[in-house]
Amino acid sequence: MKKDLILYHGSNKAVPNPSVNKSKITNDFGNGFYLTADRDQAIKWAKRKAYLGGVPTLNVYCLLDVDSDLNFLRFNADLEWVKFIIMNRTHSLPNSKSFKQDIIYGPIADGRLFTVIRDVKHGKMTLNEALIKMKPNAYAKQYCLKTKKALLHLKFIGKEYF
Repeated sequence: MKKDLILYHGSNKAVPNPSVNKSKITNDFGNGFYLTADRDQAIKWAKRKAYLGGVPTLNVYCLLDVDSDLNFLRFNADLEWVKFIIMNRTHSLPNSKSFKQDIIYGPIADGRLFTVIRDVKHGKMTLNEALIKMKPNAYAKQYCLKTKKALLHLKFIGKEYF
């Protein structure tokens, strides 16, 4: 069965030809092209991104044939998710070449992670406490397209300015 998803990317410009190499490697799931199925969340991202320049732009895509040969890594709001995000945010992934996912999907961590990561690193906070502080249920889920293969399944539908 073929399954397609409508996804959004908030930016300060139109992004008809996305790249997996433009985001920060210290994002939740590392370098990749980030999207969400939550339109309102993407609009918030667009407004935040355009704060320093550009026009808040909601880019709309269709992720085609999701049930295809793409390799997914799915996270729930659990300790594995916390560990993965901390490893990405601190550049301490054991061997990034061992991760062969085309798409990583899971909760968005609260943007104020620096103190949480520092406290976990110095033993002042447990991973269970970090999970609560990272507020995984406060935001929509995110998709991070990690490979060119994943981008081949992404069709740009259009854009809206705010």
